[in-house]
Amino acid sequence: MSNDFRADEITLGTAQVKLQQGAGDPSTGGGSAAPVGSAYFRGTGTPGVYNKTGAGNTAWLKVPQGVFFNVLDYGATGDGVTDDRAAIQLAINDAAVIGGCVFFPPGTYAVGRNGNPYSFDINGLSNICFMGVGYGGAVIKQTGDAAAGAWAIFRVRGGAQRIVFDRLGFDQAGVTNPSTSVHCILVGDGATGATDIKVLDCRFLGLAGCGDQVRFIGAAGNLISRFWVAEHCMFDSAARHGVSINEFCEKGWVVGNELRSAGTNEINITASVAASIDLIKVAENRIEHSAANGIAVSWSGDATNRINRSHFVHNDVISGNCTFTGLKRCQIQSNQILSGVYAAYTDAVVKLSGANSESQIQKNIIQRQNGMGVGYVVEIIDDGTNVPQKIQCQDNTFVQEVQAAGLVHVRSANTFQLGPNISQVTDAGGTTAIAILVDGVAAGAVDKGSVVGNNVSAAAGTWLYGIKLFSNGGNVVDVLCAGNVLNNVDTGVRLEGTGGGAGGFTGKIAIMSSDLNGATTDWSKTGTTITPCIAGNCSTFGAQVLSDAGTPEAAVTARIGSLFLRRDGGAGTTLYVKESTTGNTGWIGK
Repeated sequence: MSNDFRADEITLGTAQVKLQQGAGDPSTGGGSAAPVGSAYFRGTGTPGVYNKTGAGNTAWLKVPQGVFFNVLDYGATGDGVTDDRAAIQLAINDAAVIGGCVFFPPGTYAVGRNGNPYSFDINGLSNICFMGVGYGGAVIKQTGDAAAGAWAIFRVRGGAQRIVFDRLGFDQAGVTNPSTSVHCILVGDGATGATDIKVLDCRFLGLAGCGDQVRFIGAAGNLISRFWVAEHCMFDSAARHGVSINEFCEKGWVVGNELRSAGTNEINITASVAASIDLIKVAENRIEHSAANGIAVSWSGDATNRINRSHFVHNDVISGNCTFTGLKRCQIQSNQILSGVYAAYTDAVVKLSGANSESQIQKNIIQRQNGMGVGYVVEIIDDGTNVPQKIQCQDNTFVQEVQAAGLVHVRSANTFQLGPNISQVTDAGGTTAIAILVDGVAAGAVDKGSVVGNNVSAAAGTWLYGIKLFSNGGNVVDVLCAGNVLNNVDTGVRLEGTGGGAGGFTGKIAIMSSDLNGATTDWSKTGTTITPCIAGNCSTFGAQVLSDAGTPEAAVTARIGSLFLRRDGGAGTTLYVKESTTGNTGWIGK
């Protein structure tokens, strides 16, 4: 036998602390009068226990019941039709008290904007994880009229810390009247920052006319710092960018994701508004572009607003070209980059333009595929005002499938190293294209450069020049061409000035220790009177320095002007000069 004690309110002790029960939320509406320290038990709606923390009737604070907050317990339906925004917000409110996990069971959760530029404003909150059950299991669907304005499903700002999105789907298919300011996750608002933000194993499905799927943007003095987009996220059909990183961002990782079919770029990094971006690593992603602009990856800064100490490494770009501007101390390394087929695209597959400095293109496989417009595989060039400086391009494999197209173009670069690199070329064409073009234009001289150890060859056809040094409005200064193997070329190395005197060539120009297999000549010049330093080259044409035992007369074939150093010679038989004929005679001992 048991006895029940039933009452809506119990007063305890002389302090009159009360225990109350009811159906409503005592922190809203008219509240419930009680002394501070009282407890309120809510048994319907969203059950819970509230603690009286102040004098007002609504000064009640819900006591967290754990760290796991299931949105279905707060009234969400997950039916893909009902607007679940308000119910999910209740779960977020409770998680915000002590931190915890807002959990989305399988379902599609339609969320509106309620007149705000966000569905959920994670403003200054910390230690909250938004968790689903994997791809397609729990999907948050942006649903409603964007009124051509700004709208993010989640806006994370105000110094928010340790916020995680894990195993959720995001779908923009329910948006009407979109704009490019409609995003799935917006970290930062251009005025405040956030720290330790993670997007892990999530899937994003975009809608034409919207903006970015995940966007980071900080503010002066309020950085977006330490952020991750990682662990197999899938970005599909972003209207603009899959991942966008903007000014005042540092220490970010975009690692191990798949990105495809973005309207502008799958990955975009932009430094602007007098701000730099620092320490970003984009690695081990699979990237597939299909939009007409042809650019899968775009990193954009300038001479003032730089992208610093950042890395694009170990990515597999299976379709799409990559452009980089404003890099400082960055690496583009160990990627496989296939251009895709864009008939109107004539820029390089990998293009560094403008104010890039102290950066490297290393150990990549870069392929310009058949069907692309005629263009180079790699360009390192000025932007008309700013010039690249201290750039290394080495240990790469260049694959050129477009007929009569070159491999590398270096323009107005100051202090650069091109090579060693190797090439695989389908058809060099009919003596019209240039394999490696190094030129100075009005933006600046090409100065203190080395073209060293490059292997140029083609399965068919012939390049007009293997290497061309060209003063085209800007000087060519102190350039070394050494250790190159130039096959399938009409002329190995060409020096071309602007006419009259040195013709824009200054300092020292050297062509040394190369295999210059030109069909017409090993090297030639026009429009310049400069005399290059020529030594140790192997070719059918031109003077050579040779050495062996015995006399060269009637034994060694060489061009007039060649020298022979006899290893077993004596007085008058150690040095021979080739003074006549093109055969193996005409050697005169000195």
